[in-house]
Amino acid sequence: MQCSKRSIFLYFRIGSFSQTAQRPETATVILPKYYDPLASLSQLEVLYNLTSHNMGQIPPKQQQEEENKLPDNAAHVMRDMYVFGCLMCELFLQPVLYMEESNAPLHKRWKLICKYCTENTALVPRSIQRAVEILLNMERYRFKPDTTDFTYPVITSAGMSPPTPSQLLCPSVCILPFPDYFPLMYETICKLKDIDRKTEKLELKVSQI
Repeated sequence: MQCSKRSIFLYFRIGSFSQTAQRPETATVILPKYYDPLASLSQLEVLYNLTSHNMGQIPPKQQQEEENKLPDNAAHVMRDMYVFGCLMCELFLQPVLYMEESNAPLHKRWKLICKYCTENTALVPRSIQRAVEILLNMERYRFKPDTTDFTYPVITSAGMSPPTPSQLLCPSVCILPFPDYFPLMYETICKLKDIDRKTEKLELKVSQI
């Protein structure tokens, strides 16, 4: 199994970060190229100004909701982040979840996990408690526990943009902490895979003789 380019890129990013020992609060957070947290607000303001000056009224509520609706791909990414957060917690909450419904819908899984994590924070390791708070949007659970809207605010409780897969792998953000030995472990795994690949090629050549 070959190592992907993304995995190699992650290794160099983490390796360089650990070597320079840069403090997280001094690191630069790289946002997507076209990310603009005020884009929706600016569009709404322009729409209101246009309709109020030309039509003498504000847009109807249905039109406002359509204008503010997230693109399908963004909604899917956000939902995937909730699913990932639930899966991560379920690994550690298995002793208290093994009697629960196995094929429960996402909103039931999310609500149940948030309930347990709120009642007893010691149920999940401290190393992932920050990730749980961000990925499961625990702040929403505290105010709207029955919601089925799996989206994130423009600025999360951690002061960042909504979580994405690439953000989870960014060492300067450190949502998921990587141990100091991770670069060495990753290098070792890549070498083992390379040895396995060479061994398979050698066995294939021997079998053809």
